Amino acid sequence: MELKKPPRQSGLDMETPSTSSTASNSQPGSSLDAAHSLSDESPESRECVGPDNIDGFGEVHDLAAYLVSLRDQERPLDNGQADTIVKLWAALSDYDKRPTVFTPRFSSAAPRGRFKASKSTVAPGVEATRRCFLGQNTGPAQRPDTNRYMEAIILKLCNAYPVNIVQNRVRVLRWTLVLRAYQNIKTLVVQCSKVMNDTGIQLVDINQSTLTQWFNKKSKETERQVLEQGITLPKPSMTAPAPLPAALARQPELLTGTNEGHHFNLPANAAGAAKTARRQRATQSKQPVTVLPSYPLSATPFAFPPGVVFLSPQPVGTVVPQEVPAAEPQVPPSTMCYRRKRLQQEREGNVQRKRYNRKDGTTCRQCGKERLADSHRQYFGNWWCREKSDVSFEEWVEKLKEQGKGKRRKTNE
Repeated sequence: MELKKPPRQSGLDMETPSTSSTASNSQPGSSLDAAHSLSDESPESRECVGPDNIDGFGEVHDLAAYLVSLRDQERPLDNGQADTIVKLWAALSDYDKRPTVFTPRFSSAAPRGRFKASKSTVAPGVEATRRCFLGQNTGPAQRPDTNRYMEAIILKLCNAYPVNIVQNRVRVLRWTLVLRAYQNIKTLVVQCSKVMNDTGIQLVDINQSTLTQWFNKKSKETERQVLEQGITLPKPSMTAPAPLPAALARQPELLTGTNEGHHFNLPANAAGAAKTARRQRATQSKQPVTVLPSYPLSATPFAFPPGVVFLSPQPVGTVVPQEVPAAEPQVPPSTMCYRRKRLQQEREGNVQRKRYNRKDGTTCRQCGKERLADSHRQYFGNWWCREKSDVSFEEWVEKLKEQGKGKRRKTNE
């Protein structure tokens, strides 16, 4: 048998009956004194004030603590639990009983564009509805700070699940645990008709995005308040250290200028004088039609020297038609650039060999003539020429088959 040693008592714990009774009567933390002290305190001194400096924060936490205790309950609420929730709701202040005012969803950035509106839609309310869907495969969600009792519930659930856990070798986030517990509490409250009829409690939907955003914002705000507690911020004075000059007196009438107006020396108008950088295209050479002069008829004959062809005179005012050469087609700039480059290569001697397409057919290596379909035939890469072969094509094919050239090669499987 193992013997248990009695606990060691210190000098402070070892008291006589008289001293213990005296200490119990004189101890301010005893139950009797605590009851007298609580009865003597006024109700106003027992009220709790929240971070927003509004009374009734203690009753909010009482309701939140009772709802959080039901987070693992799978059975619906009974009448006793419903009556408790109704009593805790009745103890809340009028500020917490009012209907929930949801946070408006709007963009903080000023609208841009020609019409100062969203390019996707201009109907009011559509942008706010779209911004409610902050998570993937989730419905419209709000932040946990929509009302005070809802924020207290989420805060207590975050304290109940401080870290991630592993269930069945699967890592479960703490936010998933908080959302599961909150959803269970909401289901219990909504499915109880007595609670819904006798109270105005509103537990709205939240998702992981709104939950993490609220938690990060609250953590940063708490850290900022703690840091500001040890910093003494300077308070600027509302008055100037030196007296300010007197204000200027208002003129009875507006002053009008008496000097001559200013003359602006504007530069000369240079519209159309700028030269545009364009490629110069080959212009068509147009030759004007020349009109030959006409001479009047003369009565006296005139002797022409030999070798001169006589043209019959034309009446005054007529025009001799002449053939005008056809205009050359315009050459594209890319063709002109290629021609200049080709001409420069010919001058330097760097002329590349011109490509040409083979116009002649394939030449037979046996007879040296072109391979035509009538006199040349192919069998598995072997050519049969009628002029150089002593046997027919069928006999030639049989010989190739005997040599094994007519079979396809078997691939290794």
